Amino acid sequence: MAILFVSVWINLHVNWALASAVVVAESTWGFEALKRSKILVKERRGLALFLCLVFGFCYVVLQRCTKYPSLPLVTDKPKHLFLLVFVVQIVVTSSFRSMFRLFEMVVHTVMYVYCKAIQDGEKIDDEYVRLAIDDHQNVAHDGVLLYVNSVPKLEV
Repeated sequence: MAILFVSVWINLHVNWALASAVVVAESTWGFEALKRSKILVKERRGLALFLCLVFGFCYVVLQRCTKYPSLPLVTDKPKHLFLLVFVVQIVVTSSFRSMFRLFEMVVHTVMYVYCKAIQDGEKIDDEYVRLAIDDHQNVAHDGVLLYVNSVPKLEV
């Protein structure tokens, strides 16, 4: 039963991986956004599965890090020390979880742009601009790509 549940959950997660990006970018919602996400992911199901497993692993590791401290820690040490350790542990793991969630949203947004370009048959190089890493007019050779419609290409 657990294997069936996990396989259905992974299938839904892979098919609906781009739903949040579709809602924001295409101003659709509900089942229409879920259907559009499934259509976009169709060509890149392996990539969506890989991302699901990677982020799932990260969330499981963070969940294991936030386990409640064991009972011997409570009886051997003063209660205020126990509470301090517990609060610091929660703050640190919550910060990492927030960073992972933001990174996951960025990755899914980039995947949305990539899948949309593949589906529309567009050349990706014509619509992307490389961002400079520093302010010295140096364009990064392996810099971050940004989807821009209104910004002209940089002359290097």
